[in-house]
Parts: sequence; structure tokens; C-alpha cells
Amino acid sequence: MDELYARYERGGNHYGPQFRTIRRMWKAQDELWADVSLDAELNPDTDRYYLHPALLDGVFQSVLAATPVDEERESMFLPIRIERIEWRRRAGASVTCHIRNVHIQDVKWFADIDVFTTDGEWIATLAGCCCVKKPQEANLLRSETKVYREEWKPAPRPITEAKPPTAWLVIDPANAAGELVRLLSGSWIGHQTDEDRTAEFLEKANGNGAVVVWLGTQAGMPVPQESPLGGTGIPACVGVGGTGIPACVADVIEPLLKVSQALAAAADAPGIALWLVTSGATLGHDGPPNLIQAPAAGMLRTIATELPGVSCRLLDLDP
Repeated sequence: MDELYARYERGGNHYGPQFRTIRRMWKAQDELWADVSLDAELNPDTDRYYLHPALLDGVFQSVLAATPVDEERESMFLPIRIERIEWRRRAGASVTCHIRNVHIQDVKWFADIDVFTTDGEWIATLAGCCCVKKPQEANLLRSETKVYREEWKPAPRPITEAKPPTAWLVIDPANAAGELVRLLSGSWIGHQTDEDRTAEFLEKANGNGAVVVWLGTQAGMPVPQESPLGGTGIPACVGVGGTGIPACVADVIEPLLKVSQALAAAADAPGIALWLVTSGATLGHDGPPNLIQAPAAGMLRTIATELPGVSCRLLDLDP
């Protein structure tokens, strides 16, 4: 780990002994794993925290190892956002991290991080972690280190007048969201169970509307079945055209894929909200995740990245 921290030093991330917490890193199937632990002598107050700050910083440091090496222009990375935190238990003094879905866009990198105890028990998942890169010129790296302190001051939250959607489109393949349709209000409300009404919706919305793709557990929708191999949550489906993709997974994703393609082609898509309603598609529920709907939840994150003007929201109901 000395070589890794030497690289961080060149980039401007100056970690002292208390924050040099990565003990081991390795790759498995192109995904990063790391053992992170605290020095008991330097951090005697571990029990005061659910996740000690130095341990959390080590978790973020482990993701930096996935960034490309540039000896002439190493960079400092600053964490700026976590989209969602799912929490189960205290971390203690040692954890194992699973770093996945790492991707770099210009001066930012994104990743999802699963944190486990050294015995493999799930502690937390940090979804949508984002850090921003601050390049450091080689000659500046050899200059005197400067210390900065950020001061946070309370400020009133800006209040903006909410503008309700003028048009709604509820995409409901199983025809099970009728109650939602009855409760909505707007100048135009479409309930799509079969025929595609996206073009009609975009014309009525005129840049101010909302689409709801309803995939919650309902009559007519596939649900995970117990696997004959002993596991749970494995869809009991057949493949499509020999590709190995379960037919029911393809059916679930199709309405979300079609509406996202229509929004990508529409000039007035900015201002449109896209809601995806699933059931048990993410971690945090009792029992295994719904592996049929989980790919749709993952696709929504991709849509949010590819269509920044569309406001994407996931509502994952209890199974």
C-alpha cells in the first residue's frame, strides 16, 4: 500500500497516519475489493461511531485506485455526493469493501460501494458516490503543502413554487394502476396498457409532464420464484432466441426502454419527469431482491445519466 499512498501524495491527497487505512486491495472479475481497518492506537474512539470518519475516508480512497495513472499530472479527488445510503449495522474497526459500477465522466467519477464486516455480513451500501477531480500540475505538487479549512454556515433553503405537471402518462402493462390514474389531476391523463401513447403525451405535455412506468408487484406481472438449485429470487423464465436473456426480464424492461427512447428523440423532453415504480428491486427489503425488476431499476440510472434534462425517480415498493 506504500506505492498507492505515494501516488495519492503526488496527486495532492496528503493522508497522515490516521487516515492511511487501506490494508489490502485485489480484483475479482474486473471489480475492486479492499480491506480497510483503523489503527487502534491512533483511533481509540471507534465505538462512538456507526462508521468512523477515517474508516469512511478509507472506503472512498479505495475507489481512487480504479482511476487511470498519469505520472505527469496526477489529480486530487474530492467527494461531493452520495445518492443513497442503505444501512444495516455498525462497522467496527475493520471492513471489506466491494467497489462496482465505476465509471469516469470528464472530471467526475462515479461508483457504488458495498461495505461488509470481515466475516462477510452486510453493513451498508453507498450508491451513486461521486468525486470531482482537481488536476495538480507536477511543479505545484513539489511546492509547500497548504492547509485549508471549510466552514459550513446555515442558509435558508430557496423556496420555488412547484409547478404541477399538465399532462400524465401512466404506462401500465398489467393494467393494475387504475387507482393511481383515478387520483391524478391534470389537463390530460393517459393510461397506456397496450397501444403506445407516448407521442400523444409529448404533444399534450409541451415540456411539463410526467411519465409513470408501473412495474410494481401486481396481477399478470412475473415475480421471482425459488430456484431448483436452492437459491431464491431467480426468475423461472425461458430464454429469448437463444440469447440467455430471460423472457420476463425483457418484457419488464421493454416499456421503460421504449419511453426513454422517445424522450431522447423529443426536443421538449427537458422538463419531463420519469417515474419508475418497482417492487423489491433494490436492497433493503426483507428477502432476496426481485431479480426480474432489478435490471429496470439499473436501467433508470443509465437513463438519468444519458438524459440529464429528464428528472428520473425510482419508487421501490415493499414486495
